[in-house]
Parts: sequence; C-alpha cells; structure tokens
Amino acid sequence: MANEISPATGLADWARRLSRARRARVYGLAIAGAVVVLLLVALLRAALPAGAAYLLYMPVVVAASFFGGAGPGVLTTVLCVAAGMLLAPGGVQDATPVLFVVLGLF
Repeated sequence: MANEISPATGLADWARRLSRARRARVYGLAIAGAVVVLLLVALLRAALPAGAAYLLYMPVVVAASFFGGAGPGVLTTVLCVAAGMLLAPGGVQDATPVLFVVLGLF
C-alpha cells in the first residue's frame, strides 16, 4: 500500500513538470529575444544614431520581465548589456551599460 499514488501526488507532480516546462520556455524566449535584437542592432548600426541602439533593447527587457518575471528579465538585461558593450561604436570604452542596467532592473 505504500507504493500507491494518490490523485493529489499525481497532480503535484504534473504541476511541477508544467512549471519546469514553462520556465524553460520563458528563459528560452528571453534568450531568443536578446539574440534577435542583437542581430537587428548589428544590421541597423550604420543607420542608427549613437545612443538609439540602446532603445531597441528596452522592449525586449520589458517583455521578458512582464511575461517571465524577474529571472528572465535580469537574464535579458545582462545579455543586452553584453551585446550593447560589444556593438558600441567606440568599443567597450564608449558603452554606458550602468545606466542600461539601472533602467532594466528598475
């Protein structure tokens, strides 16, 4: 009788699996969004004014935070800051990631 599975245990296990699947999907979409914006900024870098590239990252950070919560939002912020530093016109020295991080976490 100890090996019997009650309906409550089965439901809890199902909820745990659903939670893992949702988490994986949300984090995957956060990473994919950051990569898409990175490619977009790389393609449009010549046509954008110097500071306008950072504005393209903000909707992805906001969407990841809204739909996924704090974890995907912070992950997307970190990825976008790294991408912004790599694609800054003057290199890492010209990038201003501190402001971007503060705005992203706010």
